[in-house]
Amino acid sequence: MRSGNPLLSHLRAELKDLSKKVHFEGNAKPSIPINWRFAESISALKGLKATMIKLLVHHAPLFMSLAQVLDENRYPTSLGPLEPR
Repeated sequence: MRSGNPLLSHLRAELKDLSKKVHFEGNAKPSIPINWRFAESISALKGLKATMIKLLVHHAPLFMSLAQVLDENRYPTSLGPLEPR
């Protein structure tokens, strides 16, 4: 994702674009006192998790295009939502 950081080199390139859609919201006065370094680490992990979920959800419809069933003659037929049963 970032150039130069070997810890991030295994991440998919499309995550960079998807990460721009993740926004953090919060209050300037936290309700629970917590170490800021810990909070930033957890926030970074949650942001990566949200980006990965966006990627997985984006690719989920591809599964239906790959799903097939066998007809009575054992030939594969598509299992699309617009196809008659």
